[in-house]
This record gives sequence, structure tokens and C-alpha cells, in this order.
Amino acid sequence: MMVRRDNYRLDDVDQRIVYELMRDARDLSVPSLAEELDIAPGTVRNRIERLEEEGVIEGTTAIIDFERAGGRLRVLYMCTVPAAERDRLAAEALALPGVINVRVLMAGRRDLHVEAVGEDTEDLREIARELSTLDIRIEDEELVEDERRAPYEPFRDADE
Repeated sequence: MMVRRDNYRLDDVDQRIVYELMRDARDLSVPSLAEELDIAPGTVRNRIERLEEEGVIEGTTAIIDFERAGGRLRVLYMCTVPAAERDRLAAEALALPGVINVRVLMAGRRDLHVEAVGEDTEDLREIARELSTLDIRIEDEELVEDERRAPYEPFRDADE
């Protein structure tokens, strides 16, 4: 059962767990994380479960290089949607074939970013057409060449 309070306060242990998961969740096991943080594996497991229940952690995903995975193209559509319809349109956009990520921004133009993958430019044009039928206005679109991520540095152990 998911509790999801509006705000969940992370203590130092929670922050260190989140930092390590952001750094590289793929190669991280509970025992290795427990050893790294010098706490019991059961504590790490319980903390991760609580962070998931609270909605702080929403799973882990692989970062895919779509160009290397068969030469696919990745595009970012910067869109504008009616403010009252943001959540609904974000969900509908995410349900479209080829759409892999939707980011909702707080206000203004370009308040919906839709990331999609296609085999070729015709696939990307079809995704753009489908977005347009949903009352989503595409303001701009860019091919994504590369993306880099880093963990949130303030969550890092201060002793490191």
C-alpha cells in the first residue's frame, strides 16, 4: 500500500541511499550498499521499501543509448498545453507508441516536454501528428544527441 504524504523528510541515511542509487543502481546490491554505508543489510532493505512506499523512489530504469541500439532517433518535443489539462494530456502523450518520457513543467509556454524514439524521421513525424490530435501544440523539436546524469551532490556522505 502506497502512503505518499505530500512531503517526506529524508534523514542522512536515506539521503546516502538515494545518492548511491542515483549514482549507479544497476551494479548496486543491498549487501554492497549496506557495506558501503556501514549499516545492516536489513536496514538498507527496509529504508528502500519505505522510500518506495512514500513515493521518493519510483523504481529504477536503465538508460538506453537508442542510437547504438539499432540506430534509432530520439527527439524532444517542447509543447504547450492548456494548464487545466496538463496532467491528462501528459498521461495521454505517454500512452502513445514511441513516447518514452513526459516532463510536466509548472507554467508558461513549453510546459510539456515529450521525449520519443523512432526508427526514422517518418516515425517521428507520426508521433508529432498524434500529439497534435491530443490538443498538444508542439512549439519546437530537437533531436537528442546525448544525455548525462549525476546524483544529487548534497545527498552524498559529507565524510567522503
